[in-house]
Amino acid sequence: MDAKEFQKNEITKYIKYFKENKLDLEDYEFIEELENSIAKIMKIQIDEIGMNLRFEPENYEDKQKNDIYLGFIKKEDDNNNSNLGSFYPNHKNMKPKITINLCNYKDIYLNDDDPNKRVWGCLRMFRTLFHELGHYKQYLMVKQCVSSKDALSYGRDFVLLPYRRALYDRNYDSFAIETNANLEAFKEYDKIMGEDEFSMRSKYLYKGEFETGRYKYYKADKNGRKRSHKKMRDDVSRKIIDQILSNENKDYIFEISPILLKEYNYEDCSRKTPVQLIEEMKGEKALFERSDFIEEDEKQKLITDSKEMYFELIYIALKDAKKEQLIEIIDKYGKKYFEELLDDLKQYFDNEMNRKIREAERMEFVQSRPGEFPNTYFTEKNPLKVLLKKNAKITKYYRKKYHFLEKIEDFVKEYNVMDFENKNHNNKSKSKEFADDLKVDTNIFTEPKVANIVEKVQNDDIER
Repeated sequence: MDAKEFQKNEITKYIKYFKENKLDLEDYEFIEELENSIAKIMKIQIDEIGMNLRFEPENYEDKQKNDIYLGFIKKEDDNNNSNLGSFYPNHKNMKPKITINLCNYKDIYLNDDDPNKRVWGCLRMFRTLFHELGHYKQYLMVKQCVSSKDALSYGRDFVLLPYRRALYDRNYDSFAIETNANLEAFKEYDKIMGEDEFSMRSKYLYKGEFETGRYKYYKADKNGRKRSHKKMRDDVSRKIIDQILSNENKDYIFEISPILLKEYNYEDCSRKTPVQLIEEMKGEKALFERSDFIEEDEKQKLITDSKEMYFELIYIALKDAKKEQLIEIIDKYGKKYFEELLDDLKQYFDNEMNRKIREAERMEFVQSRPGEFPNTYFTEKNPLKVLLKKNAKITKYYRKKYHFLEKIEDFVKEYNVMDFENKNHNNKSKSKEFADDLKVDTNIFTEPKVANIVEKVQNDDIER
């Protein structure tokens, strides 16, 4: 029996059981059997990525680097949260651990008189396992500094969790780590049990939300009153991390998300310059190309993922760049390279815009045809209106990027070393002055101050 068939048989066994029976947490023999089945399925999943499964309560002192723990909440006295499952990352000498809350499954699903609800709860329990494993894979990408824009989004979200819990709670359905984990849970479940209509619809919704998600935040108006706004997910999370990252907490933040060292300098917590990012992008590409241990298809994927991540970071660096930093790129790599890089950035953002619009249209397709699933997540009363509004915002967002890059391109084409030296610049030009030189509308390209983006919430505890 292969692994896929074994997992399918185990899940099917409990579907049949809960169709006829309720969950009894005092039936210790059955609970042990259920825990062992979940553990076997989890072991199959983590064996694929070379990790070891450990059980609570084992001695944590002898834990290995590639260990992950599995635990269950099955006593009401131990149940102090409303989650169905949880993933705890490994930092501050903690262990990576996945917990399944059997108490909450009993209260919400598995003790219901309706057998269909119990079966639904059983399916969700196994999808919860795959969801938490999705968080674990995100954690590994962040810890191993896998160069991809998705991994960078996960890394930012992992930092926001302890520092901006209220933001997380308010935007749970749009958080990158949650929408991706939901998407991966359905994908993994479908590999085992086969895709049904509900699963197909859910994957469209979660993929669309992952690609087009916006975080809700509060900004004070001119009268000092807080107003609710929504902004592209990574723009909000990046600005918050710019604010909270300091020499005092950098060790803790970079321990949680070492991948953030791709965009920040450890020494002074500053953002990396365009030249630093270009050098690292070129270096990673050369490293992948030289490797004899990676299959060609995987190698090309690694190169593409790395390039896309650096394109995003280079654009951010260019927005904040002074004239001297742009001239440094020209001096180091030449005008031709810089112009080709700007063309690549424009093409990349054009592709991103079209891809996100396609995902938004898929969401609208599902939301406007709910069928048997009217209460599916992200369902809108008027999905077509929402789609048109969302696509307009996506288009405007990326057109601003395109327009800004065209202005940089004009500067590069017109730049002349002698002309620049004759202007007798004193090397104190600022980003805003540079934008004025290029006749760029700084109201379009300058982000609001970080202090206005981050909501000041009284109960927003900062965990350190």
